[in-house]
Amino acid sequence: MKREESQKAINDKNSEFWSEPCGTWLSNSLGLEAGIEANQAYDTSYFKFYPYLKKYLKVGKGEEVLEIGLGSGTVSEYLMQKEVIPTFLDIAPGAIAKVKSRAELIGFEGASFCNESILDTSLIGKRKFDKIIAIGSLHHTGNLAKAIDVCYELLKDGGILIFMVYNAYSRRQIKKEMKTLFLSYLKNEYFGEVKIFFGNQNENLAYDEDTKGEAAPCTQFVSLKAIERLCSKFSKRSFTIENLSENACKKYGSRDRGLLSWEARNFGTDIYGVCKK
Repeated sequence: MKREESQKAINDKNSEFWSEPCGTWLSNSLGLEAGIEANQAYDTSYFKFYPYLKKYLKVGKGEEVLEIGLGSGTVSEYLMQKEVIPTFLDIAPGAIAKVKSRAELIGFEGASFCNESILDTSLIGKRKFDKIIAIGSLHHTGNLAKAIDVCYELLKDGGILIFMVYNAYSRRQIKKEMKTLFLSYLKNEYFGEVKIFFGNQNENLAYDEDTKGEAAPCTQFVSLKAIERLCSKFSKRSFTIENLSENACKKYGSRDRGLLSWEARNFGTDIYGVCKK
């Protein structure tokens, strides 16, 4: 699917959609209210659901870290606990407010907040970072290629971009259109054709859904070969496929076992990148 909307229209919709923090469904299912204990319970459940996530969040005390796309604030608070010097950027004011609340609750001072898109952030030319962390956000901007280029510009020499984007050739995607996508997979991954796909409404809904049952306004899906090319400016690059849907994990007996399977490592829903400038 090709993007037909203007970048401004996508930005406006993203600002509204993501003001309901990502993961609100989990918070509601756990019956959590606002407060430190509620945040702790949510974060424990979140990291249990994504047990591999912390291994990517390697930061050091005093490092200048930019987080892009704040969601429920779980990663944000984890970074604050690591005593980094954080800047939190999100296009949605609701997500900014959520992380500000978390900072106040734990008594963390010194965080900076930017309510804007990474595509046209005011930080360019003013700040440089040791690490940039963007878990599940860059592929929603409407311009993944530019988002990665901006991240490159915002890093110090030797700085590291840590991010997650959706795999265009995950088990979930291929199962929907087996013949079409499998042939596309062979062509793109083995014969050199590189593409980035825009998801349709149903595809987006399978990944990100708010409490009203609406899908994220814009989602891009990318192959390993494509993300490698998009990150070609970086001096060092590594990419790992992670995650598997709940239904796919059932045949392995548990989610933990499913996440360690060959299927998850080769056809999982997410691609994690660690790229050094």
